[in-house]
Amino acid sequence: MPCVNELSPTAEHIFLTAMDLFRSQGYSKTNIRQIAEQAGVSLGLVNHYFGSKRQLGYLVLETLIRYVIGRSDVISAEQKQNLLCYDAAETRAVNIYLSRGPFRRFYLDTLEEDIFFNYLERLPSFLLEQLQTTYGFTISRDMALLYCRYIPYMVEKTLVLKKNQGLFPGISEDEIPYQIFVSTYSGRIPQEELSRADTWSREVAPQILAGLEPIPSPTALRAAGLLAPSAT
Repeated sequence: MPCVNELSPTAEHIFLTAMDLFRSQGYSKTNIRQIAEQAGVSLGLVNHYFGSKRQLGYLVLETLIRYVIGRSDVISAEQKQNLLCYDAAETRAVNIYLSRGPFRRFYLDTLEEDIFFNYLERLPSFLLEQLQTTYGFTISRDMALLYCRYIPYMVEKTLVLKKNQGLFPGISEDEIPYQIFVSTYSGRIPQEELSRADTWSREVAPQILAGLEPIPSPTALRAAGLLAPSAT
Protein backbone atom coordinates (compact mmCIF):
# COMPACT_ATOMS: atom_id res chain seq x y z
CA MET A 1 0.00 0.00 0.00
CA PRO A 2 1.53 3.37 -0.97
CA CYS A 3 2.40 6.01 1.61
CA VAL A 4 0.47 9.17 0.81
CA ASN A 5 3.42 11.45 1.53
CA GLU A 6 5.52 9.52 -1.01
CA LEU A 7 3.08 9.74 -3.93
CA SER A 8 4.17 11.10 -7.28
CA PRO A 9 2.48 14.36 -8.39
CA THR A 10 0.08 12.43 -10.64
CA ALA A 11 -0.81 9.90 -7.96
CA GLU A 12 -1.27 12.71 -5.45
CA HIS A 13 -3.66 14.45 -7.85
CA ILE A 14 -5.69 11.24 -8.16
CA PHE A 15 -5.69 10.82 -4.39
CA LEU A 16 -6.93 14.38 -3.78
CA THR A 17 -9.59 13.94 -6.45
CA ALA A 18 -10.79 10.77 -4.75
CA MET A 19 -10.85 12.52 -1.38
CA ASP A 20 -13.02 15.29 -2.81
CA LEU A 21 -15.45 12.85 -4.43
CA PHE A 22 -15.66 10.70 -1.31
CA ARG A 23 -16.47 13.83 0.68
CA SER A 24 -19.10 15.17 -1.73
CA GLN A 25 -20.96 11.95 -2.56
CA GLY A 26 -19.67 9.33 -0.15
CA TYR A 27 -17.53 6.26 -0.68
CA SER A 28 -20.29 3.91 -1.81
CA LYS A 29 -21.62 6.16 -4.57
CA THR A 30 -18.16 6.87 -5.99
CA ASN A 31 -16.46 4.54 -8.44
CA ILE A 32 -13.02 4.35 -9.98
CA ARG A 33 -14.26 5.54 -13.35
CA GLN A 34 -15.64 8.73 -11.79
CA ILE A 35 -12.34 9.33 -10.03
CA ALA A 36 -10.41 8.84 -13.27
CA GLU A 37 -12.71 11.16 -15.23
CA GLN A 38 -12.64 13.85 -12.55
CA ALA A 39 -8.84 13.62 -12.32
CA GLY A 40 -8.46 13.66 -16.11
CA VAL A 41 -6.48 10.42 -16.21
CA SER A 42 -7.09 6.94 -17.55
CA LEU A 43 -8.82 4.25 -15.53
CA GLY A 44 -5.72 2.10 -15.88
CA LEU A 45 -3.56 4.80 -14.32
CA VAL A 46 -5.75 4.94 -11.21
CA ASN A 47 -5.52 1.17 -10.88
CA HIS A 48 -1.78 1.28 -11.49
CA TYR A 49 -1.18 3.65 -8.59
CA PHE A 50 -3.80 2.42 -6.13
CA GLY A 51 -5.06 -0.98 -7.20
CA SER A 52 -8.66 -0.50 -6.13
CA LYS A 53 -11.26 1.93 -4.85
CA ARG A 54 -11.07 0.25 -1.46
CA GLN A 55 -7.38 1.01 -1.17
CA LEU A 56 -8.06 4.64 -2.07
CA GLY A 57 -10.83 4.73 0.53
CA TYR A 58 -8.47 3.32 3.14
CA LEU A 59 -5.78 5.89 2.33
CA VAL A 60 -8.24 8.78 2.52
CA LEU A 61 -9.57 7.55 5.86
CA GLU A 62 -6.09 7.01 7.26
CA THR A 63 -5.03 10.48 6.11
CA LEU A 64 -8.01 12.16 7.77
CA ILE A 65 -7.41 10.33 11.04
CA ARG A 66 -3.70 11.16 11.00
CA TYR A 67 -4.58 14.77 10.22
CA VAL A 68 -6.65 14.92 13.41
CA ILE A 69 -4.18 13.04 15.58
CA GLY A 70 -1.36 15.23 14.30
CA ARG A 71 -2.98 18.18 16.04
CA SER A 72 -2.52 16.53 19.41
CA ASP A 73 0.52 18.77 19.78
CA VAL A 74 -1.86 21.07 21.68
CA ILE A 75 -1.64 18.50 24.48
CA SER A 76 1.34 19.20 26.72
CA ALA A 77 4.10 16.63 27.15
CA GLU A 78 3.10 16.26 30.79
CA GLN A 79 -0.53 15.62 29.88
CA LYS A 80 0.53 13.03 27.30
CA GLN A 81 2.07 11.00 30.12
CA ASN A 82 -1.46 10.07 31.11
CA LEU A 83 -2.02 7.53 28.35
CA LEU A 84 -5.65 6.92 29.28
CA CYS A 85 -6.57 10.60 28.95
CA TYR A 86 -4.56 10.91 25.75
CA ASP A 87 -6.42 7.98 24.19
CA ALA A 88 -9.79 9.38 25.27
CA ALA A 89 -8.99 12.78 23.73
CA GLU A 90 -7.85 11.31 20.42
CA THR A 91 -10.88 9.01 20.24
CA ARG A 92 -13.24 11.92 20.83
CA ALA A 93 -11.51 14.29 18.41
CA VAL A 94 -11.42 11.74 15.57
CA ASN A 95 -15.05 10.76 16.08
CA ILE A 96 -16.27 14.36 16.11
CA TYR A 97 -14.20 15.35 13.08
CA LEU A 98 -15.45 12.45 10.97
CA SER A 99 -19.03 12.19 12.19
CA ARG A 100 -20.06 15.85 12.35
CA GLY A 101 -18.22 17.45 9.45
CA PRO A 102 -18.15 17.35 5.65
CA PHE A 103 -16.81 13.78 5.61
CA ARG A 104 -19.76 12.31 7.53
CA ARG A 105 -21.18 10.38 4.56
CA PHE A 106 -17.74 8.98 3.78
CA TYR A 107 -17.26 8.01 7.43
CA LEU A 108 -20.60 6.19 7.55
CA ASP A 109 -19.68 4.30 4.39
CA THR A 110 -16.28 3.26 5.79
CA LEU A 111 -18.09 1.80 8.79
CA GLU A 112 -20.64 0.06 6.58
CA GLU A 113 -17.91 -1.36 4.32
CA ASP A 114 -15.57 -2.21 7.24
CA ILE A 115 -12.82 0.00 5.84
CA PHE A 116 -12.62 1.66 9.24
CA PHE A 117 -11.88 -1.75 10.74
CA ASN A 118 -9.09 -2.29 8.18
CA TYR A 119 -7.48 0.83 9.63
CA LEU A 120 -7.92 -0.30 13.25
CA GLU A 121 -6.56 -3.80 12.70
CA ARG A 122 -3.25 -2.35 11.50
CA LEU A 123 -2.73 -0.36 14.70
CA PRO A 124 -0.38 -1.74 17.37
CA SER A 125 -1.88 -2.61 20.77
CA PHE A 126 1.00 -1.16 22.79
CA LEU A 127 -1.26 1.28 24.67
CA LEU A 128 -3.29 -1.46 26.33
CA GLU A 129 -0.08 -3.34 27.05
CA GLN A 130 1.44 -0.30 28.77
CA LEU A 131 -1.71 0.27 30.82
CA GLN A 132 -1.43 -3.27 32.20
CA THR A 133 1.54 -2.15 34.28
CA THR A 134 -0.13 1.04 35.47
CA TYR A 135 -3.40 -0.58 36.51
CA GLY A 136 -2.18 -4.04 37.44
CA PHE A 137 -4.07 -6.30 35.09
CA THR A 138 -2.92 -8.96 32.65
CA ILE A 139 -4.32 -9.49 29.18
CA SER A 140 -3.35 -12.01 26.51
CA ARG A 141 -2.56 -11.06 22.94
CA ASP A 142 -5.87 -12.47 21.74
CA MET A 143 -7.83 -10.58 24.37
CA ALA A 144 -5.91 -7.40 23.53
CA LEU A 145 -6.91 -7.89 19.89
CA LEU A 146 -10.52 -8.39 20.97
CA TYR A 147 -10.66 -5.35 23.23
CA CYS A 148 -8.45 -3.01 21.20
CA ARG A 149 -9.93 -3.77 17.80
CA TYR A 150 -13.10 -5.81 17.53
CA ILE A 151 -15.18 -4.63 20.48
CA PRO A 152 -14.54 -0.87 20.10
CA TYR A 153 -15.14 -1.12 16.37
CA MET A 154 -18.41 -2.98 16.77
CA VAL A 155 -19.55 -0.45 19.39
CA GLU A 156 -18.68 2.42 17.04
CA LYS A 157 -20.21 0.80 13.97
CA THR A 158 -23.40 -0.21 15.75
CA LEU A 159 -23.96 3.06 17.57
CA VAL A 160 -23.13 5.37 14.67
CA LEU A 161 -24.93 3.48 11.90
CA LYS A 162 -28.00 2.52 13.93
CA LYS A 163 -28.31 5.98 15.43
CA ASN A 164 -28.18 7.36 11.89
CA GLN A 165 -31.19 5.13 11.17
CA GLY A 166 -33.10 6.56 14.13
CA LEU A 167 -32.26 4.05 16.87
CA PHE A 168 -30.68 4.85 20.25
CA PRO A 169 -32.40 8.26 20.65
CA GLY A 170 -31.43 8.32 24.31
CA ILE A 171 -27.69 8.24 23.49
CA SER A 172 -26.41 11.65 22.44
CA GLU A 173 -23.66 12.08 19.88
CA ASP A 174 -21.45 13.38 22.68
CA GLU A 175 -21.74 10.03 24.43
CA ILE A 176 -20.60 7.95 21.45
CA PRO A 177 -16.85 8.69 21.82
CA TYR A 178 -17.12 7.75 25.50
CA GLN A 179 -18.83 4.45 24.71
CA ILE A 180 -16.13 3.63 22.13
CA PHE A 181 -13.36 4.54 24.56
CA VAL A 182 -14.77 2.76 27.62
CA SER A 183 -15.47 -0.45 25.67
CA THR A 184 -11.70 -0.99 25.41
CA TYR A 185 -11.01 -0.79 29.13
CA SER A 186 -14.23 -1.64 30.97
CA GLY A 187 -13.68 -4.28 33.67
CA ARG A 188 -9.93 -3.69 33.77
CA ILE A 189 -9.58 -0.03 34.71
CA PRO A 190 -11.63 1.57 37.51
CA GLN A 191 -14.72 3.40 36.31
CA GLU A 192 -13.68 6.60 38.06
CA GLU A 193 -10.45 6.63 36.04
CA LEU A 194 -12.38 6.19 32.80
CA SER A 195 -14.82 8.94 33.74
CA ARG A 196 -11.95 11.27 34.63
CA ALA A 197 -10.28 10.61 31.28
CA ASP A 198 -13.56 11.23 29.45
CA THR A 199 -14.11 14.52 31.28
CA TRP A 200 -10.62 15.63 30.32
CA SER A 201 -11.18 14.58 26.70
CA ARG A 202 -14.25 16.83 26.50
CA GLU A 203 -12.02 19.79 27.34
CA VAL A 204 -9.10 18.86 25.10
CA ALA A 205 -10.85 17.57 21.95
CA PRO A 206 -12.20 21.04 21.03
CA GLN A 207 -8.64 22.39 21.28
CA ILE A 208 -7.46 19.71 18.86
CA LEU A 209 -10.33 20.38 16.45
CA ALA A 210 -9.91 24.15 16.57
CA GLY A 211 -6.71 23.95 14.55
CA LEU A 212 -8.14 21.77 11.78
CA GLU A 213 -9.72 22.65 8.46
CA PRO A 214 -13.10 20.90 7.97
CA ILE A 215 -11.92 19.97 4.48
CA PRO A 216 -8.13 19.79 4.69
CA SER A 217 -6.42 21.63 1.87
CA PRO A 218 -3.27 20.26 0.20
CA THR A 219 -1.36 23.01 2.01
CA ALA A 220 -2.67 21.83 5.39
CA LEU A 221 -1.89 18.21 4.56
CA ARG A 222 1.65 19.14 3.52
CA ALA A 223 2.14 21.14 6.71
CA ALA A 224 1.07 18.05 8.66
CA GLY A 225 3.56 15.90 6.75
CA LEU A 226 0.79 13.91 5.09
CA LEU A 227 1.62 14.95 1.53
CA ALA A 228 5.03 15.35 -0.06
CA PRO A 229 6.47 18.87 0.06
CA SER A 230 5.51 21.00 -2.93
CA ALA A 231 8.08 21.09 -5.72
CA THR A 232 7.52 24.84 -6.14
